Order: sequence, then C-alpha cells, then structure tokens
Amino acid sequence: MRQPEPIIAGTTGEIPEGETLLIPAETTGTVAITVFHAETGTFYALDDECTHGAASLAEGFIEDDVIECPQHSARFCLRNGKVLSLPATVDATTHQVEIDGENILLYAGLPVDEAADAESVGATSLRMCHRLPGERYRAGCPVGPLE
Repeated sequence: MRQPEPIIAGTTGEIPEGETLLIPAETTGTVAITVFHAETGTFYALDDECTHGAASLAEGFIEDDVIECPQHSARFCLRNGKVLSLPATVDATTHQVEIDGENILLYAGLPVDEAADAESVGATSLRMCHRLPGERYRAGCPVGPLE
C-alpha cells in the first residue's frame, strides 16, 4: 500500500492528555478522524464514528489507552481499534500518527498495522494489549472476549 501524504492535524500542545481533536472529512479526504492524546501520553487516531452507532468518539471518555463511546458505552482499544465491550462488535479503523517536532502528522487511510516501522514512529505503538486470565485490565487496555 502506498503511504498517503501526511496531514498536519495540529500540534502536541493543542491536545492535552485525555483529550481529542476532531479532523473533519473535508480535511482528511475520507471520513472524519479523531486524534486521541491518551492518558499514557501517546497519540492515536481512529475513525470518529463509533462502529455501533452514529456517535462521535471525539466526545467519548478516555481512560488509559481506551476510548468509551458517549452514546452506548462501547469501548475500543486506541492502540489497535479492537472492540473491548458490547454493544459494538466491529473494530474501529485505525490511522497512522507520527510526531514531527511539535506537529502531529496524520496518515489518513494508513492503518496502524500496515505502518512500515510501527515501533519507531514515536506516536503509536503496535504492542498488542493483552489480558491474562482473571485480569480485567492490563497496561490500560482490556482485551479478550467480549463480555
């Protein structure tokens, strides 16, 4: 897959930890995308619309590396877009994010798992969130069967 041209979504100082920045479809050329500044200090990007309903994830609640939809409380892992709780059953689409100085570069349409060198981009991590038997949360990202 050819890497799309980056969009300067904003600067790191514009999005405090635990907050979001909505990038409209007119800017991305595809769909509205939300950039998340997780409580862990990492920046992530997902399609803005919840896969369960027409709610904006930009209006959701961030806890560690997880976003909770404000409408029906579906939860998604910001690292990989995986569904973490019902009522959603479809993963959220991820987009590659890089930090270049103070600029947040968004690669709309480039999924995180297709990033050429994902561990070195500085803004995202492909380390998968893991849940051990009996654990509800681990490293801020509850992953496992839908509960």
